Amino acid sequence: MYPEYIINYMKEEVVSAGFQEIVDPQEIHQIIKNHKSILIFINSVCGCVGIKTRSSLINAIENLKIIPEKLVTVFDGIDIEAAKAVKSYANDDFSSSPSLILLVNSKIVSIMDRSFFEKNNEEIISKNISETIKKFCK
Repeated sequence: MYPEYIINYMKEEVVSAGFQEIVDPQEIHQIIKNHKSILIFINSVCGCVGIKTRSSLINAIENLKIIPEKLVTVFDGIDIEAAKAVKSYANDDFSSSPSLILLVNSKIVSIMDRSFFEKNNEEIISKNISETIKKFCK
């Protein structure tokens, strides 16, 4: 297990960019039910991949004029039940964290998972996040 101060730092990175941290699985279901567009970031300690993903995500969000109605984050391995609640919407389309899920009208329109983040650099990741949000959140 990682020290709490490291986990808190990784959580705070995305919270300070406008994401709401969720630890209650019922709150996940309510948010998905009550918002038209939701971007959910499943955060992870995963060393280089986690760092690269958080940085790319924050860069994309900060440079967009239109963003999803709700930005949410759960921490895989820490907020276990909340992460399970998010993953339940993805069925078999989900591999591991970190991951980014965009829902519109309670339906998943995009999943970017760990394998995508591992294969690409920050510029490509950030561009892909931006393009996906622009496509679905007009």
